[in-house]
Amino acid sequence: MRFSLPIRLGLRGLAIAGLLLVGLAATASAHFYDKPDHRWPWLPYHHELQLKYYSDCTNGWAGNADAGADAWSYAWNAAANDWAMPVYFVKKSAPDCSAPDLWRVNIRLGNKASGALAWAQNYDEDCFLWECWWDAQWDETIEASNIRLNTHAGTFGSLNAFDRQLVVVHELGHSLGLKHNGYYAGGSSGYYSVMDYCCPSYNTPRQHDINDINALYPGW
Repeated sequence: MRFSLPIRLGLRGLAIAGLLLVGLAATASAHFYDKPDHRWPWLPYHHELQLKYYSDCTNGWAGNADAGADAWSYAWNAAANDWAMPVYFVKKSAPDCSAPDLWRVNIRLGNKASGALAWAQNYDEDCFLWECWWDAQWDETIEASNIRLNTHAGTFGSLNAFDRQLVVVHELGHSLGLKHNGYYAGGSSGYYSVMDYCCPSYNTPRQHDINDINALYPGW
């Protein structure tokens, strides 16, 4: 089964529509996948979530990809007392731009005529005897993640730098195991998470995202 998580066009339009509901209280419920294993694995003596990522497969958008990865690291540095553990991304050089890589987040290009700005896919590596393959189920341990920035006309390339960073931060949230919330998930309130995506007045992780990460990776 293949299930991707796209971000669609209409950022500004969603934000304007969201103003009609600005007076509603934001929900405090957690937003990650209900499968307990859909996260990066816990390892003994591993008390931080340090994910290595690639951005050199994005051509001219590497700076936007790096800014999105840095935003998660900066969020931890700015509010370390609120995090159960350090969360940050470390840039590496990609050996292969076409396939998932074990224990890595590969940010690269894609082309869809679907209106998606970008999409993410997490993988678990399954093996039998001498043969291994990538399983794209969203209910197992995350052992690799691919993010694709859509090169189709009028999508990712049409955004300004602020919104491009927001797209990457949002997709990295999926790579960590977070799902949509707020208006973007059909909720009645928003304006509290980068995983909502309706309100581009911020492009860095919010307190709700920190709480979700802490709930998803407890005891690290």
